[in-house]
Amino acid sequence: ALRPSMTMARQTSDLYRRLGDDFGLDASVAAELERHFWDCYSRACEATDDTWTTLRALRTAGKTLGVITNGETKWQRTKLEALGMADFFDVVLVSEAEGISK
Repeated sequence: ALRPSMTMARQTSDLYRRLGDDFGLDASVAAELERHFWDCYSRACEATDDTWTTLRALRTAGKTLGVITNGETKWQRTKLEALGMADFFDVVLVSEAEGISK
């Protein structure tokens, strides 16, 4: 399964660990719930109609479009693919690949 940035991954792991503790779940159940979350996360990403309208208007106006994002390259590209935006932008800069975060 793909994983997000270490900060987000750590926060999510902590959340599932606390939920497991709060509900008296075995650690393996909490871990399985977390794996399921990450497996489903990118499929749940959606862009609003306004987002697409704006991006298409900018593209029609001849603007160069780009994304600047933090996190792991593979994870961020997977999200763009899930949104149907992977080929929409002229440039995608991801902090992991660039060696610097915004």
